Amino acid sequence: MSKWNNIGSNRKRRQAVGLRDGWKCWLCGKSLTIDDSTLDHVESPSDGGSKWSLANMKLACWTCNHTRSGGRIGKKTLAKVQRNFLYNLKVRNEIRRAKESELKEPESPE
Repeated sequence: MSKWNNIGSNRKRRQAVGLRDGWKCWLCGKSLTIDDSTLDHVESPSDGGSKWSLANMKLACWTCNHTRSGGRIGKKTLAKVQRNFLYNLKVRNEIRRAKESELKEPESPE
């Protein structure tokens, strides 16, 4: 069977797993949507894990899924992913605070 025959079912799987797991990357905790999520096998099919079972699938962001790239995630890789996530969160919060302070600044009287 061609991989293109199941193009719609992959989206349905992401929807089911996302609803089950709360739309968070299972490795770094990043919030995800159906469009920016990927499916990650907890146990690789090459190691005997089920390829299609939802019980063997978790949502992952693209960065985590491809950093892991089919292997077991080690402590160093997990720490790197978590550091990247925390750094990106910090930057997003700084941008948000800067935008909020711009909105709160009173206009100077002329």
